[in-house]
Amino acid sequence: MAAHANVTEMLHNAGLDASKPRKAILSYMLEHYGHHTADQIYGALAGQMPTLSRMTVYNVLRALAAGGLIRDVRIESDSMLYDAEIQDHGHFKCGGCGKLFNFLMPQEAFTCDMLEGFEITQRDLFFRGTCPDCQRKRR
Repeated sequence: MAAHANVTEMLHNAGLDASKPRKAILSYMLEHYGHHTADQIYGALAGQMPTLSRMTVYNVLRALAAGGLIRDVRIESDSMLYDAEIQDHGHFKCGGCGKLFNFLMPQEAFTCDMLEGFEITQRDLFFRGTCPDCQRKRR
């Protein structure tokens, strides 16, 4: 967790107290690039923090997302994922292996003239298909 020693400052800048669970979970998210469920994060940290509960993980993730430090990503209706990449980007879900990939898009791809006057709080762009590895395996 030392790789991101500025997590305390990041939490304070987001208006959040730098509690031990918040620092641990934010550090984990920053050090383990990708999309994680609350249960995956709990499983990764519970051995290091015996007093950590699943409910604490869910509460911390909600606070981190509300503070703009991570974003919640719902690809499937029954699963919430959390992503430390907070700049606007798209997601591609492979139907073969189930992996979720981030990809950058030009900012203009995230605008829509038809929404003039609307307050947009988050932009999500999702694609589904088959990743190159799964395509090779099918051949």
